Amino acid sequence: RQIADEEGAHARRLMGLYYMMTGQCYQPALSRPAEELLPWCALLRRRYGEECAGGYAYQAAAEKTQDECLRRILQRFAADEYRHAEMLLRLLEGNLPV
Repeated sequence: RQIADEEGAHARRLMGLYYMMTGQCYQPALSRPAEELLPWCALLRRRYGEECAGGYAYQAAAEKTQDECLRRILQRFAADEYRHAEMLLRLLEGNLPV
């Protein structure tokens, strides 16, 4: 739940930034398809990869922007994504057979 809450906060912040920069409300073009049901460990593995990729994408975007405020926000989001990946890895470690 903590990760989901933080991801929602990221989305709200990005929508606010989009409005500040464009004067328009962001409207996503497509909704996300329903998640397929996976075994617990496979789901954790998938989410770990998604969090790592998200961290990388935020960091790359931060390095490309000239706006210092936006850079700081994107760097904070990158750190959050990598922290989420660590949380998921700890969950996975606790659920693997020894």
